[in-house]
Amino acid sequence: MLGSFSTGERRALRILMVIVVISRLALAFRPQWQLYTRPYNDDAFYIFSVSYHLAHGHGLSVDGVHPTNGIQPLVTVLYTPVFMIAGDDKVLAIRLTFILNALFDILSILFLANLIRVLTRNSTEEKNIWLRPPILGAVGWTALYAIIVQTNNGLETGLYSMLLLAVMYLYAKLQLKAQSSRLLEWIGFGSLLGVTVLARIDAVFLVGCITVIEVIRFRSEGIRRAFIIGISSVAVSSVWWIYNYMLFGSIMPQSGMAESLKNVLVENITRASAVLSYIGGLFFFLPGYSVPAWIPYAWIAILLSTIIVVTRRLHLINNLRTNYQLAPLLPFAFFGVCLIIYYVFFFSAPHFLPRYFQPIRI
Repeated sequence: MLGSFSTGERRALRILMVIVVISRLALAFRPQWQLYTRPYNDDAFYIFSVSYHLAHGHGLSVDGVHPTNGIQPLVTVLYTPVFMIAGDDKVLAIRLTFILNALFDILSILFLANLIRVLTRNSTEEKNIWLRPPILGAVGWTALYAIIVQTNNGLETGLYSMLLLAVMYLYAKLQLKAQSSRLLEWIGFGSLLGVTVLARIDAVFLVGCITVIEVIRFRSEGIRRAFIIGISSVAVSSVWWIYNYMLFGSIMPQSGMAESLKNVLVENITRASAVLSYIGGLFFFLPGYSVPAWIPYAWIAILLSTIIVVTRRLHLINNLRTNYQLAPLLPFAFFGVCLIIYYVFFFSAPHFLPRYFQPIRI
């Protein structure tokens, strides 16, 4: 994954990977009581409990007796070897989970840097290495607290973010070589989407967005690709849908069904405005929702005004079109819109919105 970069860029990326390892693993060496605090949250320990019982042969269960599907399956399975290694020492297992967090973030900065390199039209070799777009993107993912606090929360968010970046990178590569791409490459891409669905089931929206865009943009060839992508992703993720239906009578996880029973729209909109203002700020972290409700709306207005002014002054849209190939990102823009609509208008878990909207930040 470093082959497309210059010697200096590879050195910069290796430095960033070392920083990721040190900064993420340092969290594992805190006193025991601090392990139960940020960046991990209470839902993370629900997943840890299921991974613990899975490691000890009790199946997907939070108490070792009753089966559950109130988890995202892939990260739960990936945590399981950690609890097998640690045995009954759950504190040691929690410390070891930070290794996976570091791995997810290392792969994320590599996929992000490669994605930006693939989308870049013009060479940036003349620029300072640390100011080149792929390296700047990797620096942001490495160092911004607003990102770190989400990708290292003990949940599926870091894994999901990494897989989304991998999907975006592979899709961009396939789009730029569409005429010469092979059947196996599209099957592999669909399979990666299936894995992403297993990381977080709302990735089904991404599968849908990609297939629709393929059909609209490429007609008959797009229909063929959409069919391959859809079949491959369903085949890979089918084990989870079958498990849900066989044990619980529905493909929707019980936790998702419970959260959709009651939807307080006004509260969801207020929470969503706070999350979107938090995402739009990027460099700022808005802790909790303890501020008055009007502040997120005011912050969004300020951000939008700033974006409009900067865009016009710097001719940003024209510069982006000139320097980057943006068409491969179109499905992901629609994916972000779908997430906003779904979680604001059809769910009643506004406190989870920062986690749900992480793809929009990407």
